[in-house]
Amino acid sequence: GAGCTQEVGMDVENMGAQNVVVVTDKNVNKLPAMRQVREALDNLGLQWHLYKDVHIEPKDKYVKHAINFSRPIQPDLFIAVGGRASPFRDKCICNNKKM
Repeated sequence: GAGCTQEVGMDVENMGAQNVVVVTDKNVNKLPAMRQVREALDNLGLQWHLYKDVHIEPKDKYVKHAINFSRPIQPDLFIAVGGRASPFRDKCICNNKKM
């Protein structure tokens, strides 16, 4: 709902995450919601990485690209920012990190 993005820092802190991958697309990356996520993670002093190459209706090759991006990072949390493609990509990455 409205304002929920402002709580992302508190949620990350409550989960005890230390190494986060934020998944979004190039357009959402320019919006206030992503600014709020960036600020929240920076304020916590966490190590985080941005994957902004999400595509609508992602094909296998895009999912594999996202997995290859996240594998060496070994994140303990993924955050999806955006519409349905970002959460879908998150689920694929999480379920296939060992591919």
